[in-house]
Amino acid sequence: MKYKSFTIHNYKAIKEDLTIDLTKDNMLALIGLNECGKSTILKAILAFDYYADEKYKGQNHLVDLPNYYDDSMEGKFKISALIQPEDSKGFQETFLKLLNENENVCSDFGIKLLQNEETEELEELTLGSENFIKVGKSLLSKAFVITRFYDEETKLSKYTFAHEKFELSEETQNKLSEIIVQYLPFVNYLHSKTPIKTDIKIEDNSKDF
Repeated sequence: MKYKSFTIHNYKAIKEDLTIDLTKDNMLALIGLNECGKSTILKAILAFDYYADEKYKGQNHLVDLPNYYDDSMEGKFKISALIQPEDSKGFQETFLKLLNENENVCSDFGIKLLQNEETEELEELTLGSENFIKVGKSLLSKAFVITRFYDEETKLSKYTFAHEKFELSEETQNKLSEIIVQYLPFVNYLHSKTPIKTDIKIEDNSKDF
């Protein structure tokens, strides 16, 4: 899966919606005067990925979020990402696990798990299940938007998921979004004082860069 754009709202000095377009497969340069907001944009993009929360803990990540020039902005931001879906076996298996472990999620997608007459237990879906294949194709057929909401004071974080073919509950949106973020490229933030290691170990189950 790939990021197509980010839209930043209410992050530090960024009050109005600011969209960063990533549709071109080229390097994107942010050019501007000192203190004009270049680093703020990069930190906002970093804040979209909840995987970064622990990695960048103690490095001024998700702190001092209010806009110093506007008292009405209370350290609550939202970062939206337009995502181009790409199918993979890894995502299929993780999505399948989500469905099998959450009957409510199945219901949101219009899937009814069948009950085994002998054991009276719900029968699990498989990668070859007709319902699963149908939902998977619809889910990955078009670009969709995931938005992260974060409140610095309460540390409350949640994701919403917007897709033209599905209307999902808030719980399902958050669970599905967290899974999808696992299969998006890593977001890293490096500045002039960041020590860069020559060797970076990547686990077999890690996300792509």
